[in-house]
Amino acid sequence: MGIKVINGFPRVQSLINNGAFTSDHYAANLALSDTIVPALEHFLSLEKVKGFSGKYDSLINFPVGSPDQNDRNMNWASMCAELGAIFLLSQTLNAHIVGFDQVSPYATRPRSNCDILVIVNGHLVFVEVKRKASQDKQDLPETLEKVLRELKLPCNICGVEMLNRDYKCHNLNTEALKIKEYADKASHLTEVPLPYTTDDFRIYFELGPNTPRINNFFDPAFSGDLATHLFGPSPKTSMIPMVDRARDKGANYLFCRTPRWENWPAVIETCFSGVSYSNGRTYFTDDVRMYGLYGIVLFSHYDDFCIVNNVFEGEGAWVLA
Repeated sequence: MGIKVINGFPRVQSLINNGAFTSDHYAANLALSDTIVPALEHFLSLEKVKGFSGKYDSLINFPVGSPDQNDRNMNWASMCAELGAIFLLSQTLNAHIVGFDQVSPYATRPRSNCDILVIVNGHLVFVEVKRKASQDKQDLPETLEKVLRELKLPCNICGVEMLNRDYKCHNLNTEALKIKEYADKASHLTEVPLPYTTDDFRIYFELGPNTPRINNFFDPAFSGDLATHLFGPSPKTSMIPMVDRARDKGANYLFCRTPRWENWPAVIETCFSGVSYSNGRTYFTDDVRMYGLYGIVLFSHYDDFCIVNNVFEGEGAWVLA
């Protein structure tokens, strides 16, 4: 599905040029080629929508922190999930956005609100946006990636696997010297050196000139993991399933960002029961765990998504050709 391109993204350019992102903000050096920029440009055009100022403040102030750990990466991923959902709702699903962070009359959780309020088929629809955070947390802290890229080694770093996803880059300079020493000792080998492993990360090498690609070894969440994330029960007993959180907030639709998925039919088959209709993009289900929701929209990007509607809640349903 094509993305509506806005020539030059003037609002995003102005945001960056005016220094709205401080130096400790994740997006301080945001490139206009970044895939989130079209969604950000669209959001910035909605300044007259109720609740915009609060959402804007979150954008500017929330994804800040040290590059030594993943906190601001995670906060930025959370913001990108909302920006992507806003773009998807407005530009693809043709919903009219009328509010951000609005309280639903169906909420059972005190002092809670839903992320987005839209009009669909003449009905007000409250949307709650969530994401599969465990996938985002596997990204390398920026400082670690920078240090590894700058290492002068006789072999090539081809990948890094985070073993401790709360790593704060402590003693990294000392660790970098150990990595170099390890690689130098292995330089006489004709075979690929064994991985270098610490309590926090594991580095994989390949023979050849030192042109590090620093791919992080991503451990994907499988469909069964996503089903647990949506509906429970969770192996982490403290985690409340996403559908329960959405219902507590009085949402009609749950939008869940699940990055890096490629096979939506397999996801639907694993996660939902009683799927009775599909046109490849839109599904209907009588899964009782959907009680109280119009449906769930799963998306990995704002132009890569599928809709699972509840057959018992038809008023707000989206059906795409």
